[in-house]
Amino acid sequence: MQRTSHHLSLLASFAAATVSINLSAFESSPTYLNSSYFNKAQLSKNTRINSYAGSAYLNKDNNGILEESFPISEYVLYPDGEAEIEDPISIYLDFPLLNVIEQSGRHGTINAATELSYQSQTPIAVDSIDISPGVMGVWYVKGDDQIYFKADSGCSEQSFNFPNRNLTEIHWDSENLALWAFDQIAGDLLRLNWSGELEQIHNLTQNNQQIQINGLSSYDGNLWLLTDEAPGQFVYELSTSDDLATQRSWKIELAGETDYTDIQVFDKYSAFISRSSDSDATIIQVKDKSAYTGDGPLSNTGQLSMLNTHDLPDEIRQPSGIYPRLDGGWWVATDQAEVFELTADFSEIRARVKLEFEDIVCNQGCIEMVVSTDGSSFYAISDSKQVVHYQQYGSDYQKAAEFSLEISPDQDFAGIAYNPDSENFYMVNNSVDEFEQDTLYVLDKNWQVQQQFPLSFNGNIIEEANEYNAEGIAYSNNKLYLLSAAFTEILVLSTEGAIEQVIDFSQDPISEPSDLSVIDNQLWMIGDNERNEPTAPVAVFSLPDQYCGFKPWLADKIYTRGDKVVKDGFIYRAKWWTIGDDPSKQYPWSVWKKIRRCGN
Repeated sequence: MQRTSHHLSLLASFAAATVSINLSAFESSPTYLNSSYFNKAQLSKNTRINSYAGSAYLNKDNNGILEESFPISEYVLYPDGEAEIEDPISIYLDFPLLNVIEQSGRHGTINAATELSYQSQTPIAVDSIDISPGVMGVWYVKGDDQIYFKADSGCSEQSFNFPNRNLTEIHWDSENLALWAFDQIAGDLLRLNWSGELEQIHNLTQNNQQIQINGLSSYDGNLWLLTDEAPGQFVYELSTSDDLATQRSWKIELAGETDYTDIQVFDKYSAFISRSSDSDATIIQVKDKSAYTGDGPLSNTGQLSMLNTHDLPDEIRQPSGIYPRLDGGWWVATDQAEVFELTADFSEIRARVKLEFEDIVCNQGCIEMVVSTDGSSFYAISDSKQVVHYQQYGSDYQKAAEFSLEISPDQDFAGIAYNPDSENFYMVNNSVDEFEQDTLYVLDKNWQVQQQFPLSFNGNIIEEANEYNAEGIAYSNNKLYLLSAAFTEILVLSTEGAIEQVIDFSQDPISEPSDLSVIDNQLWMIGDNERNEPTAPVAVFSLPDQYCGFKPWLADKIYTRGDKVVKDGFIYRAKWWTIGDDPSKQYPWSVWKKIRRCGN
């Protein structure tokens, strides 16, 4: 079952009509800017105008749902004397800074690299209501008939006149080198090229019913619209071809009735939304949770079977990590920077540890994983790869050490596994970029990286392996079990990063799995939850037979003709007597014949 859908159905395209337009009224004086001339905004041919209010386009039965993922503004850290964000009207991302402009005119940034710290900034443009960074400067609008530009060099404000228009939204699309602006009066979406020439006009009015756009953004070459229309607010992803065909659409479902003011797309299935201060959170990350379900690009070889569930105590909210104790109990880490010691059935809290860091501010959601090497102490690891070690003394825990992992500063990790035999730790980076290589990192007992193995399949490094995105990882019996953040699937890996099995599981009762642990042939899984949602129970599954009823290949065992073994998830049959010949090393005269993948 797929957790990140790569095959969402396309919604019906908008009705379109081609008409002639006289653009003489849109002339603006040539202006020298950024080594290019902004010429008269004119078109020499007919322009396609699209009607965005056709019944197929507004078929709400086909809409997805965008739900709250993380209330960003609730966890922003403000300097002493700095007021909280109130009534944001424009947001844009200049990673790691999320820029916020408020109705009062205050401009500030939220820094994701410093635990959501807020910093006031000098306003880029007085009276601006929407801003978008462009090439060597910023574009902005003020709710009048002008589009404005200010160069990074600090040159004076440049303006370009579009008479009889009221321009309220603007966005620079860096991938298509296009500038988009919305006219609130006519309901028109204007597209200009990088030098300021008007290329297209797309009308968003149908049957005298105007669709109000409250935000523009772009991602992966497509344009995203935040709209206000009965009966609610919607987000549309449009191709940037001439007809702006709809690719996907969602209805926003957040608690409370409020005005949504802007959108900044984060990835394929999530975005940041700003809204007025009559709501409890003014900036929220929303996502399409239904997209995080289903099959990945590699074929399933087995299915987890549900055995039972265990409710967690009410004190535990948003669990992010789980690890077994030697006495049969458990450690559970949470997004609130706490670690709980629990009994074997999870019913009783033995200890509750509030984690303290000296070198970082551990804000909401910073704790990603927990692990132990001796059964009486634990290590908790933050998303910035800061580690705290807590030692148990009786029923209490005391902080013993704090240090930083010297491992890939540009990579994120969401899980850790430990092999007590080799005393090695294992981590897999959880890049959301499907083209960025996912790698298994092997650390020694001193937390130093010893080896790195790109994830592989059938002996080859393949791009499809990068789509799974690591969420949690566990070690058991010389295998690693990787929980995918993109699909409801578990990857079974060798300790050298080879994918041997792909195991599917049901999303019930955990809608957002966050970590796992494997003991013998059972898998224990915990899940995250959002505000006002109940904490999901711990789900216990039995693992499928990884050897399909056969025996694993052993290097020192004698095999004769017809013997079948399993190696790296595949079944092999011996052609003749052999010992020490690795079945996975296939060549024309190989003693082993590959039969099929285990589970198929």
